[in-house]
Amino acid sequence: MTNKEKYRELCSINKDIPIFSRDWWMDAVCGQDNWDVLLVESDGEIIASLPYYIKKRWNLRYITQP
Repeated sequence: MTNKEKYRELCSINKDIPIFSRDWWMDAVCGQDNWDVLLVESDGEIIASLPYYIKKRWNLRYITQP
């Protein structure tokens, strides 16, 4: 399972995630293929997450906030 799939599952279960970090919001603002998420896990449980936007400019890819 990818980090994005794990994060989508987390968003469906945990209602405390801010709206601007939710998976459906990232899809709407960034596009479904233009974002990803970093996860920190302990004993199979997600304890931290950082969704980020992947931009491309002049054939260079970089990450930023949406």
